[in-house]
Amino acid sequence: MTEKTYSVEYTLAANLAARSRTQASIRPDPAMASVTVLTVPKGKRLIIKDIYIDSAPTTDIVAEIYKNRDTRVLITDPMSGLIATNPAKPKYKPLVFDEHETLHIYVVNLAAVGASDESDVFYMKVEEVPIGKAPSGGGWVSKLKIS
Repeated sequence: MTEKTYSVEYTLAANLAARSRTQASIRPDPAMASVTVLTVPKGKRLIIKDIYIDSAPTTDIVAEIYKNRDTRVLITDPMSGLIATNPAKPKYKPLVFDEHETLHIYVVNLAAVGASDESDVFYMKVEEVPIGKAPSGGGWVSKLKIS
């Protein structure tokens, strides 16, 4: 089991209307290129345990997290409330992605964007777990065999 910090990068276009949806890019490792669709490798399970940002974005957003393109599994609170040092930062139920499932993230800006593009990044704490192993802290059963 490995816990990693994935970065999620996005750019809001200049003069973008409020409540517009923009595809974000996911970077699982600083040495890797970012991708708009992350496929969980064979034999692995990804568990998103936390979502946060270092400082308030210029234009506040919410993130929409999708499993396999069509199942929205989470809409975050506004990012301005997910600052890592905020003691009132909401906690979310862990999001589990099994092998071969895909992860997509969109952001929705809550206000119109000004005259310049705005790029920012937020982060996800992700536990990478081999299939059949319990994540740290337990909490789930992969397969149950009764004889």
